[in-house]
Amino acid sequence: MKRKRSVGKAVLSFCLAVLLVWQTLMFSAAAFAASEGGSPSGDEPSSVTEAVYAKPDEPPPVTRAVYAKPVNFAAMQAVPADKTAVLMGANSPFPLEVIQDGNVLKKGDAIHGRKPFSLKSSDIKVPVKGDAADPNTVDGSTVILYGDWVMLDKGTYFPEVILPAATMTLKERSGYTIGTAYFSEAGIKVVFNGEERFFNGQGRNITFGFESTAKADVSGIDYGDKKPINIFGGSYLLENPNVTPAYNINLKSNSNAAENDWIYTAHLTEGTIEWQVEIAATDMFDQARLDSEERHIGQAVEFRRPAYHYMDD
Repeated sequence: MKRKRSVGKAVLSFCLAVLLVWQTLMFSAAAFAASEGGSPSGDEPSSVTEAVYAKPDEPPPVTRAVYAKPVNFAAMQAVPADKTAVLMGANSPFPLEVIQDGNVLKKGDAIHGRKPFSLKSSDIKVPVKGDAADPNTVDGSTVILYGDWVMLDKGTYFPEVILPAATMTLKERSGYTIGTAYFSEAGIKVVFNGEERFFNGQGRNITFGFESTAKADVSGIDYGDKKPINIFGGSYLLENPNVTPAYNINLKSNSNAAENDWIYTAHLTEGTIEWQVEIAATDMFDQARLDSEERHIGQAVEFRRPAYHYMDD
């Protein structure tokens, strides 16, 4: 009986040993097959070593991507450019009102050349990316981008009009700033440096306007003559009317120590009060312009006249 148990234990030990050897061989074969199979396929992730030392044409590893030099998006933006042609092309005819004495002049009307007037422009259209069906495919040269400008030069758009130098913040009809206008002897320069959302594809149907006082340059136009002029494409007549004199007469006494002082008693008693009359004439519409035919009137005139004598009762 004891011998049978010993034989059974020996057989069981042998079977377990064979099983262990078989498992070891199978594991070694699988590992060898994997090592002989080459690099992993394109769908399998690379090892850490391979990712760090990836070939130049492969995507950068995580470490290099995280610590890569930041992209300068500002440098990638379009360089600001002159878009005068774009703006004027979208605004033909140019929206403009010429106002004098509170009245809006019609095309062909005469502008009084020695009286002030004003230029008012409303609803000037600004072509932007958002006006297109697909803002991402718009050619930047055909629209106005942030930082672009237009130059409405005096010689081209209003040669006989003089505008005062000024800087004006321009508002879109929504009330938000769209840009800045600079008025100078050269003309009107508009820089679109307001809200960026107007130009990045969000804004659409963008408009703005401006208004400025003005005066005319009548040099070369004789008194009483008219000259055809052009203001932003609109035809008008610039008139230099005949001079209408405005007289100023001032009477004062020279028989006192100072103005508004009492007249000297002796002059009053003797009836020898000295009076001075000053007469001046200027153009009614331009105080700096004297009527040449009236210049002599501005000279002082002195004369004497007897004073009244009072007698006691």
